[in-house]
Amino acid sequence: MASITPINTATDTPSSAATKTNANELAINTELETNTTATDLNTTATDLNTTAIGLNTTAIGLNTAKVTNANHTGDVTGATALTIGSKKVTLGMMEDGVGGELITYDASGVAAKVATGTADQVLTSNGVGAAPTFQDASGGGSVLLTREFTTGETWTPITGLTSDTIVQLTSDTTAGTFKIFIDNVLNNITENSVNLFKVTSSVVIEAIDIISNIDEASYASKSFSVSSQDTDPQSVAFNTNGTKMFIVGGGNDTVYQYTLTTGFDVSTASYASKSFSVSSQDTAPRSIAFNTDGTKMFIVGGGSDTVYQYTLSTGFDVSTASYASKSFSVSSQEAFPQSIAFNTDGTKMFIVGTISDTVFQYTLSTGFDVSTASYASKSFSVSSQDTDPQSVAFNTNGTKMFIVGGGSDTVYQYTLSTGFDVSTASYASKSFSVSSQEAFPQSIAFNTDGTKMFIVGGGNDTVFQYSIPSSGVEGLIAIAQ
Repeated sequence: MASITPINTATDTPSSAATKTNANELAINTELETNTTATDLNTTATDLNTTAIGLNTTAIGLNTAKVTNANHTGDVTGATALTIGSKKVTLGMMEDGVGGELITYDASGVAAKVATGTADQVLTSNGVGAAPTFQDASGGGSVLLTREFTTGETWTPITGLTSDTIVQLTSDTTAGTFKIFIDNVLNNITENSVNLFKVTSSVVIEAIDIISNIDEASYASKSFSVSSQDTDPQSVAFNTNGTKMFIVGGGNDTVYQYTLTTGFDVSTASYASKSFSVSSQDTAPRSIAFNTDGTKMFIVGGGSDTVYQYTLSTGFDVSTASYASKSFSVSSQEAFPQSIAFNTDGTKMFIVGTISDTVFQYTLSTGFDVSTASYASKSFSVSSQDTDPQSVAFNTNGTKMFIVGGGSDTVYQYTLSTGFDVSTASYASKSFSVSSQEAFPQSIAFNTDGTKMFIVGGGNDTVFQYSIPSSGVEGLIAIAQ
């Protein structure tokens, strides 16, 4: 029999509730979607705010370029130039540079640095619109002139100027004496320093005396034997241009004359077949000297310790010599004189000998007249350098004295603070050995500018020639207009 299931009406209510629940869930979901939309809108607003901040940043940049009456650090940007008050930028605020750099403007008006120059360069204009540069003095409208002098030389490096010019004179006068004439007026310059002069027309330089230091000497590989005339040469001398050479010999007590086809070049020497005996006055002649024109000759004798004077009717021609009956004894100072020398005008005479190892000074009231000589009570001992001094010589202004020593076969150089005043002498700590050529040097001589030295001795009976670099005045003129 079939059964019938009754309807439970109570279940209707739960179904309805479920429907409501779904409706509520829909509503909630709808709200979530709405909130999501709101979030999107808020995000858009945030983006807009970000853009606004960006605009403000630009505005601040523009304002930065207009800062006035305020302190500012960092870079300045923007199209408007920054205005800085007068004298408000100190050197310490400027960009770091290198010592010696300068600040200028280039052709565009932009500040630029001028690179540092080197020593002796000058700042030179390169024209309107171009930055100046440091250049050698030979460029940019300036000129550098240098010169090495010989004694007696006159040089005119500047002449014919039409406007004032600044002339810079730089000199090394330790090796000589010279005169500077600016616009024909004698001027003095300070040794080893820069001297500036305003020149209107000309600069003239006259070398009074140039001679280098003895320690710069070197053997010139030139020599001439005099053994055919005398095997005991005691002294050597020359005429002023070096075309005649004279030897006094102890073997024959005679002065011999030689001819040099090239002045002061002993390799061109030959015997002139001219001689003069001095044996009637002294049988042990030790040294010979002449006055400037060769019309007077002087012999110092080791036998009588006396200086004898002779007259030459033809200058520097010993075949025309005769005794002048004039003499002067130096025995009160030196018992064995070895060498004689004079200053340029003959008013001072000097003797050196091996007994006292001292240079003695004499005064002649009449130049080159030994009968008017008297001891000047001035002397200088060279015994600290050599106890067998054989010869003495001076440069032309007497500020340098040279002794050749037989004990050490060496030439020694001395400085005189007052020319031709041996009481002011001091050893210059400069010397040169000739022992490689002559073991018994007897005499020393120089050419007129001091660039050649000659030694004669008894070891080889030969005159040896040496070279001395001329370093008197160099780098003398630097002209900057």
